[in-house]
Amino acid sequence: MLRNKKHISIHVHFFKKRLSKLIKSIYYGDKYLYTRSQTLNYDISKPLVLIYTMGKVGSTSIYDSLKLHSSLFNTIHVHTLNNKHLKNREHYIKKEVYKDNNYSRHIYTHLLWKPQWINKLLKKINKPIKIITVVREPISRNISLFFQWIDFEETKDSYIFKSRNNKYPFTIETEKDNLTGLYDIFLNHFTSNSHNEWLREELFNVFNKNLLAVPFDKDKGFSIIQKEGFNLLTLKLEMLDHTFENAMEDFIEERITLVKANEANTKNIKEIYSRFKTEIRFPKSYIDNILDSQYVQHFYTLKEIETFKLKWYKQSF
Repeated sequence: MLRNKKHISIHVHFFKKRLSKLIKSIYYGDKYLYTRSQTLNYDISKPLVLIYTMGKVGSTSIYDSLKLHSSLFNTIHVHTLNNKHLKNREHYIKKEVYKDNNYSRHIYTHLLWKPQWINKLLKKINKPIKIITVVREPISRNISLFFQWIDFEETKDSYIFKSRNNKYPFTIETEKDNLTGLYDIFLNHFTSNSHNEWLREELFNVFNKNLLAVPFDKDKGFSIIQKEGFNLLTLKLEMLDHTFENAMEDFIEERITLVKANEANTKNIKEIYSRFKTEIRFPKSYIDNILDSQYVQHFYTLKEIETFKLKWYKQSF
């Protein structure tokens, strides 16, 4: 009997190894076909406009606007190009996500394979590219980013929130009229500094450009930097409606109208998001640490900063 169990155990182990190799081979075959399709559909004769931004700064609207109004450029939209981050992401996706039907294919095509393909593309391009990035007031962005990675379920008497962000995992159930537990996670267990992390780990790491070390026209709402290998346009989200057309005309010599991207969130989570923004109460130190930071001081006028403070101080304790 013991010998039979041992024999079965060996077969199970062998089967798992074979299955693992099969899935791995399918993964790399699938990845190859996806990246090959990207290459075949890329028009190498057109210049590249790379919309390379941190998340939750309105970059989808910029991408949609360029795709809709300009056929003169290859327009690509991405948030992550840091190779170390992509390797960590690939390790997780191969282990936890790929072939799990609970996950959308978008998770590994657009969030992993596409950035990896872009990195290879950038090494082949031998003419200057145009990069667009965007900054946003950090407290508002932090809240948007927090909700970006939340799965939401509603029961008769409660809400259940589950984070899909591996760096900040949590699952919490709250009463419908009391989101205190969710506020606590946001204030005490979620990042408040991802804007600076992105500038350092992405833009500086990939293109060796420190935005905080170069002048920014706070009143104009955008600035253009010319550097060997690329030109970089930095836009301020809060002024985008007023500056976008002029910025595009200066940057790519085309008059392009800004279109608004559609919201994909469900009605219920949008209602909770609105409640969260208006009902959360911040420690004053949280507000001051962010709005007195080098990042905010660099991109925003004193008047804008004062407006931000007046807004958030109303929700402080």
